[in-house]
Parts: sequence; C-alpha cells; structure tokens
Amino acid sequence: MSKKLLFLLLCLVTCYSFAQTVREVGIAINVNNVNAIYPQEEVADLELSVHMRWQADSPSNHSEYYQGPAVDEILKKIWWPYYQILELRGKINPQLKSLTISPTGQVDYLETFNIQIETPMDLHQFPFDKQMIPIRITPFGYSPFEQKYFILSEKIQKYVHDNLDEWQIIGEEHTLGDRQNKPVYNLNVQFERRSGFYLYKVIIPLLIIIAISHGVLWLPYQPAINRLSLVLTGLLTLVAFQWAVSREVPSVSYITLFQAFLLFTYFLVGSKALIIVLGELWDKKYLKKITDFARWFYPIMLILGLLIIGVVYFEL
Repeated sequence: MSKKLLFLLLCLVTCYSFAQTVREVGIAINVNNVNAIYPQEEVADLELSVHMRWQADSPSNHSEYYQGPAVDEILKKIWWPYYQILELRGKINPQLKSLTISPTGQVDYLETFNIQIETPMDLHQFPFDKQMIPIRITPFGYSPFEQKYFILSEKIQKYVHDNLDEWQIIGEEHTLGDRQNKPVYNLNVQFERRSGFYLYKVIIPLLIIIAISHGVLWLPYQPAINRLSLVLTGLLTLVAFQWAVSREVPSVSYITLFQAFLLFTYFLVGSKALIIVLGELWDKKYLKKITDFARWFYPIMLILGLLIIGVVYFEL
C-alpha cells in the first residue's frame, strides 16, 4: 500500500513540476494599417497590434490597469512572454501599450507599433501580381518557463481599412508552428495589386498604338518611305511611352508579364517594317498578297501572343 501511495505522490510531483515549467500564452496579431508596400525593396510598412494573455504567478486582490510607461515598470516586476518578430527590418516604433491584471491573475497585454517587414516578393506577374507577407512571432531570450502558444481567436479582427491606392488585402491566415523547439505564431497577409492604373493608362494605350500602326497595311500603294515613316513613328511613340511609365515599372533582373507584353508590342509594330521592305524587294504582284495576308495575320498573332503570355506567366 505504501508503494502505491509513494507512486501516486511521485506522479503528483511530476505533474506539478511540469505545470510549473510550461506556461500557456495566448496571442493574436492584427493589422491596423498598411502604411506602404515597397516591392522593389521587398519591404512592407505596417501598423500592428499584438494581444497576449497569460496567467500571473499569483492572483491580484483587485483589477489593475496600466498604460504607457507604467506598463514597462510593471513588466520588470512580473514574468511576461518576451518575443521577437523574425522578419523585422530595423526597429519597432511603439505607439501604445496597455496591461490589465484581473483578480484571478489573468494578464492581458496589448502593444501597438509600426514596423517594417522584409519578405521576398515575386513580381513575375506584375501588374497582376499577388504578394504574401509573413509575420512570425516567437519567444526571445531566456525564460524559466517553456512557452506554449495558443491563438486568441476572439481578439482577431479583420482588416477593414482601404487606404492604399495600389494594394488591397484579400486574406489573412493565422496558424501556429515550431522553430528550433520554440513556438511560432504565423500571420500570413495576402495582398493583391490594384491593376486598374496599369490597365487604363498603360496597357490599353499600347493596344491603341498597335492598332494605329496596323493601318499601314491598308496603304499598300503609298510610297514605301511614307509607310516606313508611319511604322517608325509608332516605334518612337512606344519608346517615349515606355520612358514615361518607367517609374511605375519595377526594376528587376527577370522579365515580368508587363515587360513581356511591351516587348511583344515592339515586335508587332517593328515587324511591319519588314513587311514593307519585303514588298519592295519582291515582285509587285506579290505585294497585294503579302498585304492581304498580313491584314488578318497580325490580329490573330496579337490574340495568340496575349494568350501565350498570360498562360506562361500565370502558370509561374
């Protein structure tokens, strides 16, 4: 009987020791504001709120509430789950801190700050690209307790602001993970570029330039120099247009969807000069056949080219 009692006591001591060395920490991250996104620098400037909840070592006789600098003084006296943001670039700029301790010993901590998150961005599908910005929080520094995260679902709020002209948030995903035997809270924020600017001020004008240059095929009996002048005018217009929108195009080493489309427009306009030259070199009786063929061939090639570019880039 005494052995069974001793065994039970050992089990109780083990369970108590485990309970004392593991602290459950509730956590929730909310995106309050998106200040800016810099795709070329691969940086997002965000305002975040971090909610944390844990159990204090001893209960309080009454409710306590602190904010501002007083929070830092209280945190020096009690244990709290100090954390780090893995993708942080630069320093955290705190905006607001508050701490509430309930009579049961439950501690609720809220911190609001501005940060810059550094993350790789894939611009192959520019200007119809989507980006995912990961925000990961994990314990930092020494702690006498092993921390175990859980998600504070009731503290998660959907981002409702719509202050960015170029981007919009289309989804958020809150998950838990593990990194080097430490818990990790993951918030993946999905952004989608508003492509209206590039569609109405870049892509459609380029299509109009292509259509105007196509008119040279309806002037087969005009002098070649006149038809070549029309083609060269279209090419110069493309060059000037490209220079005008160069500030809006990301400077990357690979070819984006937009750059592929721009190169395709150069080919469509410039190849008409080759048609004019061939028409002059060959027998005049072939000029009408070449022109008639090119009149329907170019529109088909334009449609097929756009389809191929779309399929290739949206499969990346």
